[in-house]
Amino acid sequence: MNKKRILRITVLCIVIVLIGLLLFIPRIAPKTDDGKIKIVSTTFPTYDISRALAYGLSANIKMLVKPGVEIHEYDPSPQDIIDAQSADIFIYIGGESDAWVDKINFSENTLVIKLIDAVKTIAETDDTDKIDEHIWTSPTNYLSMLSYAKSQISAKYPELNTALYDNLSIYGETIRDLDQQYREAKITQPIIVADRFPFRYLAKEYQLDYIAAFPGCAEQTEANTETIAKMIDTVKKNQTPYIYTLEMSNTKIAQTIVDATNVKIRTLYSGHNLSQDDFNSGTTMAVIYERNLKALQES
Repeated sequence: MNKKRILRITVLCIVIVLIGLLLFIPRIAPKTDDGKIKIVSTTFPTYDISRALAYGLSANIKMLVKPGVEIHEYDPSPQDIIDAQSADIFIYIGGESDAWVDKINFSENTLVIKLIDAVKTIAETDDTDKIDEHIWTSPTNYLSMLSYAKSQISAKYPELNTALYDNLSIYGETIRDLDQQYREAKITQPIIVADRFPFRYLAKEYQLDYIAAFPGCAEQTEANTETIAKMIDTVKKNQTPYIYTLEMSNTKIAQTIVDATNVKIRTLYSGHNLSQDDFNSGTTMAVIYERNLKALQES
């Protein structure tokens, strides 16, 4: 057998092997140019879910709202919209702050996951039908959101089911343990939040009594004098050691109460977004739940 024939046979064998590999190696999911699944999320809670579900997978995860940005003032840039449209998986909450998403034309190749569909919603205030979008503030809801995202992804990409199940089991157990800790805490003192109040799901789930400067995440910055007087009276009556403000928030109202009572200020984390330092250090929603529980128990 001459050398040319041996070479032709060798080349033919290599081609056959390569074709076989292309036919039988499973395609896990659509890939971006860098060979990774592209998962785009809007805010920190959706980013945290993306990060948890994709742990150990070859994934490129992006959060559109930059760390330290007030999400109620967020307006997507043209690049943000391009990133959303080019994602393999796009995850968002689906409340009023995400109304812009409804105007996007996604291709059939993009799996769009609307997490507000995972829970039973409640009104933002007692006197309105406006849906409260802050579903993630309750660990119980967060478990439902994790499961819903997992079911949506595994339905489209069944090859990922085992990895998603493992990731959900690990992170879900952490959240489930925190959920139990909240139930066992039995916080009976009224919580005084001298700020906006995105915690209605948290309060409802764990039967927390509260007084807030604003009934929801209202845009106004001045609380009425009657509400402030009620908070001051409650602090004095219950000898409350702490009142609360939100992260990255104005403490003007809280300072008025401090001046009248000498009460101390603590932070409750809404989880809308993180500071750049928290983001860089890998803070998770589980860490936020732990912080909030500790702050509430101090009251």
